[in-house]
Amino acid sequence: MGTALARNRPTIIPTAAPTIIFFKGYSSRSLLLDGGIMAHRQCAAAGQLLVMCSEGHTPLMCYGDAESRPAPSGEECEAELCADYGYLMTVSVIIRTYNRPAFLRRALADIAAQTRLPDEVIIVNDGGARADVDAAAATVTLPVTIVDAGQQLGRAEAANAGITAAQSDLVTLHDDDDTWDPGFLEQTADWLEQHPDADALVTKIDIIRERVLGDGAVEVLEQFPFEGHLREVTLLDLLRVNRFTPIGFVYRRALHEQLGVFDSHLPVVEDWDWHMRVAARGSIPVLQTDHALAFWRQRPDATGSDSNSTIAEQDQHRRFDALKRDELLRSDPSGLGGLVYLTRFIDERAHDLHMRFDEQHAQVDRLQEDLRETTEQIARLEQTISDASLVAWARRRWRRFRGR
Repeated sequence: MGTALARNRPTIIPTAAPTIIFFKGYSSRSLLLDGGIMAHRQCAAAGQLLVMCSEGHTPLMCYGDAESRPAPSGEECEAELCADYGYLMTVSVIIRTYNRPAFLRRALADIAAQTRLPDEVIIVNDGGARADVDAAAATVTLPVTIVDAGQQLGRAEAANAGITAAQSDLVTLHDDDDTWDPGFLEQTADWLEQHPDADALVTKIDIIRERVLGDGAVEVLEQFPFEGHLREVTLLDLLRVNRFTPIGFVYRRALHEQLGVFDSHLPVVEDWDWHMRVAARGSIPVLQTDHALAFWRQRPDATGSDSNSTIAEQDQHRRFDALKRDELLRSDPSGLGGLVYLTRFIDERAHDLHMRFDEQHAQVDRLQEDLRETTEQIARLEQTISDASLVAWARRRWRRFRGR
């Protein structure tokens, strides 16, 4: 944690009142302030006022114009003081990993390079080798907590284990093989601080196709936007297909208290299900930046632990997509369930028509090729006939010539 504080050094403004300390880009969970006061969270700092709150928003003490006074209740602090003076939100980053130490080290280095460091990084070791996780965590100076599942839980349960351990206001899932732009956490946390009515935020996402070489190095093959046209993500957008991946999603942890956690019955598409539940409360804004802040990395030709679930487990994705839609249809046939069924039905009919069109187009191509070959054969035959006629004419002329 020492390195984190050094990278985000507080600005100290001397005044007649007790020193005002304002943190930009880092909220320490355990920082010794002047006078020996231990503050777990800095809710606000503005003018002559510094409000210091503990984990549960219970204030320790409030300083005013050169005088100290007892703090109000935690509810008053959050509702009145923090709302008036700004609230520095804390962020938890959750990483799910299973026996991918090289990718995990890259993910941790990626998080450590953020201009706004997280308040906690929770690594959920989903039944993999613990020694590899410990070794990767030792490569960075971040507030890391390791949750050891002991056995492989799967994507949804691993995410839920991380959420249970998380203590911050905001949550984001950083899959161990994906990456961020260095400004991802700073820009998303700042935006959500400035928009307290927003539940969540999506960033622009680029797909990066890459290949792992024999020596462990990674070669980038191509990069292009994923759903780059969206300015917000609506429930209607999500009915047909997932429009964003967890690497580009930040949301308020309190949503889990209202909407539940990830569906543990889904080994895949659990993120799509969660995104729909969030979007059912209202459209999710997409942060408009001049470049992507999140990178969904794919390795189309990879197998084993280097592969992506969306590519290596396509059949699983189709199966559980259909099962989730069926569950929603049975539970709410005239509402959301009916809509997700209808969009799947329309999508499948469109796919069938597209396949039929492709098949008919292929038949037309084959007919055109047959016609071309037939035309060429006719031309060769005509030439042969023409050549034969010329020979016959020459022979007749030769016989007449010799008969004279």
